[in-house]
Amino acid sequence: MEENEVRHLLDECNRIYGDCLYTSQTHFVMARKAQIIARCLIIIPSGLAVMLSLISAFAEVGELSIIAAFMAGIAGLSSTLGITRDEQEHNNAANVLTALRHEAKSMKDAMWKEIDRSQLHSEVSRLGDKYRVLCTALPVTDDKSYKKAKTRIEEGNFD
Repeated sequence: MEENEVRHLLDECNRIYGDCLYTSQTHFVMARKAQIIARCLIIIPSGLAVMLSLISAFAEVGELSIIAAFMAGIAGLSSTLGITRDEQEHNNAANVLTALRHEAKSMKDAMWKEIDRSQLHSEVSRLGDKYRVLCTALPVTDDKSYKKAKTRIEEGNFD
């Protein structure tokens, strides 16, 4: 099978590869942002609550215990609401899309030479269908994160 006979299929693999790259990197950016938010809403209030509680206990300053309770409440509520869930969801999405990207790259670079045209067509269709299904099932991304991911990709700073 000649490359020019299946160029359109290889181009589709390349498109899927690129789409997966940009979408996965966007999810990695969003996971990092969610991680920072989660840390701010869990670790900082928890640490402050501990420190204020200790100061309140040893210095007998009752007002600090009210602030400590408030900080503990923020941390507890954040934990209960699953504030870290966004980070996990975006990391999982990025990892799944990265795996699909490698699959598309493998197909467009080497595997197409080992299979016949109809198998290649089926595999490319499967990759495209898988990407579209994943996009509907994975968390939504935002434009700001996409732009940051795009800049990283253009600079070559991605896995």
